[in-house]
Amino acid sequence: MSGSALLPAILMFFFVGFFAMLISVGVFQVQFILRLRTHHSDIWRGLGQPPVLFFPGSRNRWRSSWRLNHYLRAREFQSISDPRTRRLAERLWRVRRMFLGYTIVGSALVLTLIGFTNGRAV
Repeated sequence: MSGSALLPAILMFFFVGFFAMLISVGVFQVQFILRLRTHHSDIWRGLGQPPVLFFPGSRNRWRSSWRLNHYLRAREFQSISDPRTRRLAERLWRVRRMFLGYTIVGSALVLTLIGFTNGRAV
């Protein structure tokens, strides 16, 4: 199989994996936000009341998204006494890191393969 015939299969594999990871991040994030809203409303309000889904009309969606990112990145969720909520936060944190790594490594690989397929390195 030549390099140009292999490229569509690699691209398809990358995009399927990318969207599977994206869906995983979304599912864990929805579960975590719902759990915060129902069981830890003080933390949820402290994060700016992040909406479950970020629709264009969502109030304070960007600010609360940044607060949620900081909350997870700083691992502030470890102070929560509820083990189920802590476990959800830990999973969300890991899946988001895996998604970022997959995106970076996969994009670099795809761009490199496209460059070599066209006869030049990127």
